Amino acid sequence: MKRIIPFLVALTMVVCLSACTSGGNGNSSGNGSGTDEVKNELLGDEYKLNYTSDKEFLIYPYGGVPGKLRVYDANGALIQDNIEISDDQMREYYRQLKETGMTMTSGGYYMTYQDYVRQLKFCEEFDIKMMVYDANLVALLKNTGIGNGEAVTTILENYHELFESPAFAGISVDDEPSPAELSGFKTALQRWRLIEEIEGRELIFYINLFPSIAFRTSSDGTFSDYIAKFVSEVDVDYVCYDHYVLFKGRDGNYLGKDFLYNLITARLNGGGRKMYTVLQSIKYGGLNRELECADDVTFQMYGAIACGYEGFGWFCFWPPVPNDGATNFGAAAYDRQTNQPTPTYYYLKEGINEVKKLQDVFFNFEWQGIRTVIGTDNNDGGENEDFIMSAAGEISTPGILGVKTQQDTVIGVFKDKEGQDGYMVVPFVEPSSGLKNKVSIQFAGCTKVAVWENGEQKVYTAPDGKFNFTQTSGDGYFIVPLA
Repeated sequence: MKRIIPFLVALTMVVCLSACTSGGNGNSSGNGSGTDEVKNELLGDEYKLNYTSDKEFLIYPYGGVPGKLRVYDANGALIQDNIEISDDQMREYYRQLKETGMTMTSGGYYMTYQDYVRQLKFCEEFDIKMMVYDANLVALLKNTGIGNGEAVTTILENYHELFESPAFAGISVDDEPSPAELSGFKTALQRWRLIEEIEGRELIFYINLFPSIAFRTSSDGTFSDYIAKFVSEVDVDYVCYDHYVLFKGRDGNYLGKDFLYNLITARLNGGGRKMYTVLQSIKYGGLNRELECADDVTFQMYGAIACGYEGFGWFCFWPPVPNDGATNFGAAAYDRQTNQPTPTYYYLKEGINEVKKLQDVFFNFEWQGIRTVIGTDNNDGGENEDFIMSAAGEISTPGILGVKTQQDTVIGVFKDKEGQDGYMVVPFVEPSSGLKNKVSIQFAGCTKVAVWENGEQKVYTAPDGKFNFTQTSGDGYFIVPLA
């Protein structure tokens, strides 16, 4: 991935602090005054910070390794079905899954209970957790026609092989329930808590929610209300939704205009819970494109991290059927003709493993809000529709005296337990574009900065608090100003 490039420029820095919290769209224009020149020098390793954490990002595929293989021809016609996977081949698939950096897997399509039991052994071997979906198990949890004791006993007896595995992470319960359906999980979750008490460990009760596009009319309610209702009705410690923003049209690739809005709206209405989101790794429909580079992966993850997210699903890993009756799907990380990795697999592997290098510093900080900056190269009249819709997440940043960027940029604002500021700087542009983002920031009370440049820490001098650097689309830098 790209490296940070300190540059010597005429620094137009002194941006009014109120620019980040006032004005038509609530974000900085990126304009300032002054001609200060500054050179940032690389310091030795002795200046590096030593943040450590035993926490890790939750990273998982939608559509994990299947129980059996299918083979399709180039036109999407099924030519072989129910092909057995040998132990050696299954082990290789799980080795490949592990190497992507994913920490948990969901089951593959059309999995049987015995498929899950078999694959849990490979999960144990490669230290990967598995989230299981079993319709009969979920039905037992939700069945109000029997008592809690009978339901729990039946589940523990019928599914004992799951609970005996240290790789068993919990269950997938539902995908994109409507607002009206959220209250229906109360009994199931109550019973799941009883099972956790008996088993003596926490087990995920996973529900993935709709994104904002499901709430386009007033009769549907609002996305904010939907997230708040989930928090009120379902007593779990996370919020998760899916949203896909990589598009290709006649004029080339472009970024959806509501990626930040979804991240911020879910975050602000999530009641302080852990935040997960399912991101795009497959071509589907008429416009959503396939991954074309690792920057497509890192942009989505860094953008979410700037909003305080710590869980990332990928739709999809193993490809679903070519057409489900409504939508055409691409190949994802595996090819339907060969059942071998595609370029998407290697983009995920490169991108995920880069972003995971941020875990130690990220988990020592708490998210506060965002600051958005309109870049000098903005071609939309000095506005950004996504930034305007996301204004509720904007906060004042007294630790930043001035900022100027070349591209529209999101800055995630963080503090550690000692009150130390941290900032996640992400160019908010189409990730495959290769656009450069020259950034000039002046921090208050600062003489040097620790910077995680695509996951690798370096420390630079910052004369008078000023720090200049160049990013490329797909980059994300976590910056800690130091006195």
